[in-house]
Amino acid sequence: MRNLLSPNKPKEKTYQQLVLLLKNHFDPKPSEIVQRYKFDSRSRKPNESVMDYVAELRRLAQDCNYGDTLQQKLRDRIVCGINDDRIQRRLLAETDLTCEKALSIAVAAETATKNAHDLQNPSASAKCFKLNKGSHGRGAFKSGTTECYRCKGQHNAAEWDPVKVVGAAHVKVKYKKQKAKLPLVVVKGDGPTLLGRGWLEDIQLDWKGMKARHKASQVHHVNTEKNVTLQEVLCKHEDVFKEELGTLKGTKATIHIKENAVPRFFRPRSIPYAMRTKVDEEIDRLLKEDIITPVKYSEWAAPVVPILKPVGTVRLCGDYKLTVNTVSSLEQYPIPRVDDLFNALAKGTQFTKLDMSHAYQQILMDEESKKYLTVNTHRGLFTYNRLPFGVASAPAIFQRTMESLLSGIPLVAVYLDDILVSGVDKADHLKNLDTVLTRLEEAGLRLRRNKCTFLQDEVEYLGYRVDAHGLHPLDKKVKAIQEAPAPTNVTELKSFLGLLNYYNKFLPNLATRLAPLHELLRHDVRWKWNKEQEQAFQNAKDLLNTSDVWCTTQLTRTDFVM
Repeated sequence: MRNLLSPNKPKEKTYQQLVLLLKNHFDPKPSEIVQRYKFDSRSRKPNESVMDYVAELRRLAQDCNYGDTLQQKLRDRIVCGINDDRIQRRLLAETDLTCEKALSIAVAAETATKNAHDLQNPSASAKCFKLNKGSHGRGAFKSGTTECYRCKGQHNAAEWDPVKVVGAAHVKVKYKKQKAKLPLVVVKGDGPTLLGRGWLEDIQLDWKGMKARHKASQVHHVNTEKNVTLQEVLCKHEDVFKEELGTLKGTKATIHIKENAVPRFFRPRSIPYAMRTKVDEEIDRLLKEDIITPVKYSEWAAPVVPILKPVGTVRLCGDYKLTVNTVSSLEQYPIPRVDDLFNALAKGTQFTKLDMSHAYQQILMDEESKKYLTVNTHRGLFTYNRLPFGVASAPAIFQRTMESLLSGIPLVAVYLDDILVSGVDKADHLKNLDTVLTRLEEAGLRLRRNKCTFLQDEVEYLGYRVDAHGLHPLDKKVKAIQEAPAPTNVTELKSFLGLLNYYNKFLPNLATRLAPLHELLRHDVRWKWNKEQEQAFQNAKDLLNTSDVWCTTQLTRTDFVM
């Protein structure tokens, strides 16, 4: 206290001032920005009740300084983070939804689901035990049946299963590199071998490894059982939705550099002051998760390009086209065509879209490749320990990894970090989803739970709307085409044609209809927007409203090609 007050003396301050001084020192006020980020990104966990979730939201909101908008913020977070599609649809159907009303609806829906589950599975709810207040000691229970919940024997759990000891001996025990001499008790019977606490104190078991092997040995047929729900599948694979950064097991990415390549070093670019705080936060995150490591010297260095994401955070990309991309051998692996991806979903009725969390950064780099990935920032040099954005070979490396990991699973489409899962019916869908989550979990990868959607009748995927009837253009993109003003130069014309060509499979004879527009793209033609070009421009926009387009998109599931 004296050090904190110096040169003043404690007696010169009031008691309240001294309390405030110590509180600020030992328990400083957390960053409002960080606390709001934690609040906005907090979603309900698979086994978390609605009330527990809201209580956690209120705790996170304590240092957010939302003031009078707190109730509104809580309402929005309940709706967006409830992670239950049925409850979410019910909340979104309300026109004047308040925080209290949202909480009431969510709790009521959760209770109804639990009650319905108990009615459909009476045997599960009947297995309850009452504490026996007799003289059998602490932890004794009385069961409604004669089966012991401890050993599954046919007796009351409060009554002890007499054990006849045959003998005892000290034996030498070896587990991996550990050795010990421990007592072994032999009893009569054919029960399971038990490892007591005495052994566990002297021998440190590899619990994590045993858990992984146990999961790998399980037969994953949970979805073939009757009445299996989506929530049960998600609870089974809750590890794959952990917020921590995943790490792909068993392989590392490699960047192949041409022989005699000359290193290239670039100075850092200036960053707008408005973005510097966000860039610093991203650098701190990358350091905390060991994605990057500071270095004092490097022959290679690329400037960074900060890209603002829709959620308000920044993604840092090295401008590797100036350095490693110019001298590296491009990874040879084809990115799948959109036609092939959607054809893989034939006969699908509902769709689940999975989103990878920090996709590329879940793949480690080998030691030799790290030096080529150094970036130069306003805070110095950093090298990447994981596959970064901006490397030319990154998409091919990631696509090959994901396709290899999920190969052989029916009705699954993989395009980089976007995974689409379907099934011929709900049971088949859940079976495929369980298999996908199992492989991702065993590989050490992580998904972003709040970006995933499950068992939807239609989803947006790669710029299209997908449902059981086939493939359709997105309404917002159709609207953008229809409301586009007439181009005034070649650059604007190319932009319009690029947007229109994305949906060329829905537009018959498009090249012929757009011939007057393509004429303006020729180098020997001077820009001139005549009546002929205007008519072609309007016809192209009107074509998206014709019945022929929608007939083309409404394909049968056995003819799901484009």
